[in-house]
Amino acid sequence: MTACYDAVFDALPLGTDMHMLDAGCGAGLAMQLAEKRGARPTGIDAAAGMLSVAWERLPRADVRHGELEELPFDDDVFDAAVAFDSLAYVEEPAAALRELHRVVRPGAPVAVLAWAEPDRCRSSVVLDAVAALLPPSQPGGPGAFGLARDGALAELATEAGLAVESVAEVPVTFGYRSLDVALRAYLSTGAAQRAVAYVGRQAAAEAIAGALGSSLHEDGGYQMANVFRYVVARG
Repeated sequence: MTACYDAVFDALPLGTDMHMLDAGCGAGLAMQLAEKRGARPTGIDAAAGMLSVAWERLPRADVRHGELEELPFDDDVFDAAVAFDSLAYVEEPAAALRELHRVVRPGAPVAVLAWAEPDRCRSSVVLDAVAALLPPSQPGGPGAFGLARDGALAELATEAGLAVESVAEVPVTFGYRSLDVALRAYLSTGAAQRAVAYVGRQAAAEAIAGALGSSLHEDGGYQMANVFRYVVARG
């Protein structure tokens, strides 16, 4: 995912001493990359398990537990805001994006990244396998590919009162040297953690391993080519 983070940071562009909000910061990798560019990242996420890693990685940063639809920040605080593959998992993506619009300074950039169409993303087979393990009543947003349609991100930005500046795509190949490495990566995601809580770790691991089978290479590793799309907009 670092290629996605770098592409969005270049597009903003993210510079020295800019105060950036990472909405749905997860384990904090994007925030680390922002720090390397000289920015001052703040993060928020609803997944406490992922945040425990972010707190270790960024002990001096402001990283909070909370919902994206109700951000605990004042108006006009940030110089930029990003949401990397997070708005598709909230119940009201437009409401969350309106919150990002509220907390950035007038004219500041807001960027949202999501998966492109599932037939262009090899990882979709794994994400579908995980989704099949969740109960039908599982709360959340439209799901991993709920914002994948071409034009969906631009429409969402417009609905949130933002003016679309650019839309672009980033090809990313996920590579794993072994099944164990691939399982650790996919089991760490928020959706997989919910599946583990519902059906148990072994059942979730077996479902993911089965979905990974078609991406197995002769060297025992796995290669999954994907495409992500992002929009940069301003208030």
